[in-house]
Amino acid sequence: MERQGGDLSTLSESGVSLTDNSPTIWQQFSCSGNQGPCNLSPPPPVGTTPPPGAGRLFCQGTTYPWGPPEWVAISGDYNLTPMIGIVKSSGMSGEDNPGAHEYYGDPPSFPSDWDIHVRPFPQFRRLFGDNTNSLEVEVEYYFVQYFFVSTGFPNRGDLIFVSGRWIFDCGHSPYNTEIHPPSVMALMRTETYNGRPATVANIWVGGFYPGDPVDIDIFPPPRSSPDASLVVVKPLDSNAATDVKVEYSTPSLKHVRVRFTASPRRVPVTDNGEMKWQRGRGYQGRWYVYWSN
Repeated sequence: MERQGGDLSTLSESGVSLTDNSPTIWQQFSCSGNQGPCNLSPPPPVGTTPPPGAGRLFCQGTTYPWGPPEWVAISGDYNLTPMIGIVKSSGMSGEDNPGAHEYYGDPPSFPSDWDIHVRPFPQFRRLFGDNTNSLEVEVEYYFVQYFFVSTGFPNRGDLIFVSGRWIFDCGHSPYNTEIHPPSVMALMRTETYNGRPATVANIWVGGFYPGDPVDIDIFPPPRSSPDASLVVVKPLDSNAATDVKVEYSTPSLKHVRVRFTASPRRVPVTDNGEMKWQRGRGYQGRWYVYWSN
């Protein structure tokens, strides 16, 4: 089933109303026949739920700088963890530690990170720690500024896909989990393109990306007619990609699956848990997926 806003549950939980720009959400159910009934069991959860008290364990029962690093990886620094959800809000961090960031603003708060607050889809809520409502995606604004300015900042109500480093933030208590930093990010919404409703996917791959395969599914708006054909408009790889291989397919001719891969590369991680950006690898591109009669 493909419809804007899906069943509206995650939009509602995010405090977001259905609009013309709401993303198309795809849901699949097992049916006993062509006309149902359908088994409405939720999709299987993704990831392993941290055990009760895991935050205190990972953060050594205190906060940075009194023992643990500021950010502690839960499943390894280079194990990419995916998450999909609805953007609740985004903006500059109010305060950051200048000793754990490469680029930062003026004192006394030294703002550096761009924070995206996301309400994950149910199957990704195993990624929560002490936080149980939203999960933050954090990355230094310096590294995403051109992407946001050129393709669009995260909008409230956007569908977001990220794959990156799943961590406990030991800079404060309660011990919340985050994707910090993301290696791959896609922001999706509905817009009009060539006079037709289209899913716009703004896709970014950053200098943290270790090279492991990452798949992003882009679903068009609901099909306009039974004989409509799927159309994909994408940038030239040579204009958008650096040291990243981009492939795409159209499973069952119903949606687009974009796959990113690259040669293995492990960027440094400092003693305080900061993952260091490395140049020479990245992707920035806007994709349009829609139906043509």
